[in-house]
Amino acid sequence: MKTLDTARLARAHEWVDAAYRQLERQKGFVARAAQISLSKAVALSFIDGSPLAAEAPTGTGKTLAYLLGALASSESSLLPNKEPVVVSTATKALQQQLVTNDLPKLAAAGLIKLDQVAVAKGKGNYLCLKHAEETALLLERAQSDPELFLDEQAERMDADELTGMVDAYVSGSWNGDFDHYEGPRPKSVRSIAVSSDTCMRKKCENYNSCAYYKARAQMAGCQILVANHDLLLLDLWLTSTGVEGTLPVANYLVVFDEAHHLPEKAIQVGSSEALLSLLTFALPKLAGLQKILKGSPELTKLAAANHLRVEDFDRTAVATALKDLSGILSLLDVDEDSGQRRFARGVLPEAVVDGIKRLQSPLSELVLRLNTMGALLRETQSLPGPLAEKASELLRRALDVKQPGEEALRCFEALLSPRRHAKWLFRKDTSVALHCAPLEGADVLQKLLWTNPRCSSVVMVSATLRDLGGFERFKRRSGLPGTARFEVLPYTFPYGDSRLVVAGMNATPKPVDRKMFIPELGLKLPKSIDAKEGTLILFPSWSMLRDFAPKLKSRFGASTVKVQGEHTVKMLVRDHCAAIDRGEGSILAGVATMSEGLDLPGKYCTHVAIVALPFAVPTEPVEQELSDLLGSKYFSERSLPDAMVRLTQMVGRLLRRESDRGRVTVFDRRLASTSYGRQMLDNLPPFQKVVEPVESV
Repeated sequence: MKTLDTARLARAHEWVDAAYRQLERQKGFVARAAQISLSKAVALSFIDGSPLAAEAPTGTGKTLAYLLGALASSESSLLPNKEPVVVSTATKALQQQLVTNDLPKLAAAGLIKLDQVAVAKGKGNYLCLKHAEETALLLERAQSDPELFLDEQAERMDADELTGMVDAYVSGSWNGDFDHYEGPRPKSVRSIAVSSDTCMRKKCENYNSCAYYKARAQMAGCQILVANHDLLLLDLWLTSTGVEGTLPVANYLVVFDEAHHLPEKAIQVGSSEALLSLLTFALPKLAGLQKILKGSPELTKLAAANHLRVEDFDRTAVATALKDLSGILSLLDVDEDSGQRRFARGVLPEAVVDGIKRLQSPLSELVLRLNTMGALLRETQSLPGPLAEKASELLRRALDVKQPGEEALRCFEALLSPRRHAKWLFRKDTSVALHCAPLEGADVLQKLLWTNPRCSSVVMVSATLRDLGGFERFKRRSGLPGTARFEVLPYTFPYGDSRLVVAGMNATPKPVDRKMFIPELGLKLPKSIDAKEGTLILFPSWSMLRDFAPKLKSRFGASTVKVQGEHTVKMLVRDHCAAIDRGEGSILAGVATMSEGLDLPGKYCTHVAIVALPFAVPTEPVEQELSDLLGSKYFSERSLPDAMVRLTQMVGRLLRRESDRGRVTVFDRRLASTSYGRQMLDNLPPFQKVVEPVESV
């Protein structure tokens, strides 16, 4: 923690107060005390460098609060080079809200300029003119030569659609961001997107007109960058290994919104996989690489100058070791449904360890040569004439092998490490892969956030950071240092005007009671629903949703019940809201995941029905490994806290605006009949809480 500059903090707090006065001049805006408090806590965190974890319930106005706090810490700085603020979200919906609603409000109040705001995206989101030209040429040649080899991505490309995209970009009517393209687009844009492996940067003839580098240049001068957790963590991961990241700034302040996702996102970034079946499929492409190299004296000469021979790309040694390892793995039993076999406590069978080691050495040598060849070919691509075209084709073939090879080597290193990880085999149909993942996000975030000088300070905000034990679970899972501060903001919505009802059920959803619970639910769930209002039903599993969907449709009408999985959630919500606007009732039925990010204010949702407490069965390898590790403590330290956070998110679907009113019905009587359930009930928002007496069926 830095020494606190009290004068700077005072200036920041003054700036916050003045900013809220500016905003209150806008029609309908009323600053809340909790909102101002959060802004000042964020400013403090950014000024003294201490991480902040803040739980801000729905209705706090947390987005504007943390934006103003971040701006205040910057505006009060006397440093000539202000660090930009990166706002990272877990969902595109929140990104959209930031860009189209919250940031324009600040701009209208004169607090920021919108040209100082940019959305950060990875290379794969932008058109590469060079790739587009090469793909167009391949498609043209394929028309006259049907035997010409096209890779899988190019085969999914339509020449007219490609021409339309290029023309739109060249004419200036489109900025090259695939998300903003309004015309007909190919099924896959991967073959025409910017790629780190093929990008020549300033040596490319299209560098000055490159969509990605134009966007990157714009980002470099911005005050606020809007990103997502995946991109930001990957940026930190790449730069920690010496690779150019997506964000074009050396240091920045970070706000993680929806921060309860952060530990899981970190586990994903720290995970690795060896896709053995993909590598087996890719290796024969080395024969084509050798053929092209042999047929080009110029390329052969260039390769020789870099100590590379055609024979260096022979696949025999790697293919033999890969076949041996795949054979060893084929003898291991896997779960019939999931196709997985977890190696308990991270201990691999000796035969698997030997097989990995035998493959590791020749694969490592091959990838090293392919990397050297790739660097050479990127240089050659910038030369004029037909040699550049041959170099591009050769590079594509080299990358098809290099990429899965590098991923496999990273996974092998983790699998052979003595550190405790979840390690497992996946084998189904023709797919064979080995996987390795850290057990907690803290294992990854320690390096990426808490000891990384690029992140001057980190603020984490969410409506659900605490569980029954307060912040301890989040602190442990994210590895927060001892200097971290914690804030809990008060509820602002009038929860007391709405009800939370624990239904009077005889049976519970536990497996031992399931045969009695299902028919009882079949009677009592429909009775709780008013067919004239907006209802959201959350089931604990896809199988239960599929079983109940026909019954609900039979009772309320097929057009009234919208079922997750039958259409996209976006389409279901659109149809649901349209029905409510027409004065009709509508029922949205889905699984617990639908509770994440769903915003149905006012009349669109006046009843949330929760079928069961959201206890997750540890079916994924990471959770299974943690279950083994924690033993009898797994329920209290993992399962119960996770269920508390999920339940809070689920009941949070009811009230989205201050004027909202309604009811929540929970059909799992464990919420009132067990000690842990009563703890959960007490820790939910302060609804009117009603426990119905048990009724016989």
